[in-house]
Amino acid sequence: MRKIPQDAVKAIQYARSGKVYGAKSYDSGYQSMYGMKGQRDTDQRLMTLREHLDFKDKRVLDIGCNIGAMLHGISRDICLGVGIDKDPKCINAANLISKCARSDNLSFYTFDLDKEPLDLIDNLCMFRPTIDICFFLSMAMWVKNWEDVIHFCWGRYATLVYESNGKIKFQNAQEKYLRSIYKNVECVQRSSPDDPGQKKRRLYICSW
Repeated sequence: MRKIPQDAVKAIQYARSGKVYGAKSYDSGYQSMYGMKGQRDTDQRLMTLREHLDFKDKRVLDIGCNIGAMLHGISRDICLGVGIDKDPKCINAANLISKCARSDNLSFYTFDLDKEPLDLIDNLCMFRPTIDICFFLSMAMWVKNWEDVIHFCWGRYATLVYESNGKIKFQNAQEKYLRSIYKNVECVQRSSPDDPGQKKRRLYICSW
């Protein structure tokens, strides 16, 4: 990843200063970015995805984007990227990092999946219906209506990259729901080795 100015570093540190923010013991909080260590190794996560997906000139939506590290990591490849997250500090940081890195093809917005109508995501993604790939990564534990979000993605986006989280029984329920609506569901990773503290998440690529 490219190096970024000190202003962006400060923005990352600002994002993890919230009262309810996890992974505060890491330099960049939840996601590693631009040489700053996070709970999740963004480069390793993207390396796994690149083995299965071609991001060249794609339009990508990241639901629950945190500080946007996944989109920033592929910004040179993709055509356009939109990230949404309910934490305004994370979104402020993501947008400032975009300015510093001159990633003009990325946009980030605050959005609460449990409190706002999901259809409004269409308004934030001005290039709908041509989103090619949607990320919904490790979110089900934190979103009450996770099934509705999956169904929303199924109705709009050709490819969903989904990471399950939670206890095994709950992850099994997530996989069962994915397989109930998507024609093709491939589990490309049955662990999350990029996170030294939580290795039991599963990664799926779902398509029509």
